[in-house]
Amino acid sequence: MSSHNEATLEALRSHLEAFQGELPPQAKVCVKITQEKSSGGFISHARGLVSVSWMSPWGEINVQSGWKAARQPRAEYGWHALLVPDARDEGVELPFPVIDGGGLPLTTHSEELRSLAWHFWSYQDIEGHVLCELEKRLGNLGFS
Repeated sequence: MSSHNEATLEALRSHLEAFQGELPPQAKVCVKITQEKSSGGFISHARGLVSVSWMSPWGEINVQSGWKAARQPRAEYGWHALLVPDARDEGVELPFPVIDGGGLPLTTHSEELRSLAWHFWSYQDIEGHVLCELEKRLGNLGFS
């Protein structure tokens, strides 16, 4: 059972599973680029974090996971982005504790919440969000 002061892991899992394939209408997505690597004068690889926040029954929720992107060998194929499991800062943040099945509070970056975050983002269009940010940052993604 959840109260307004806490969320159970199962209630949170159910809430997140309701958004498989689409984000809540009021969701705000943020893509951070934390690392870039160059090859042949172009940015060829990038890594970062993707997060989404929205108002949940427990207040604002933030679900964050890692990603990596690489330029494809042929310019016409552009870039490819995918999730990276176990990225630093991956997890789920709520204004109140998330309680596991044993009644203990979980930290934001506990294995259980990291797994929920990765699972949540595995059903989203992470490539669309990441490539949009890379395009803003790198212009035409390094292909002139």
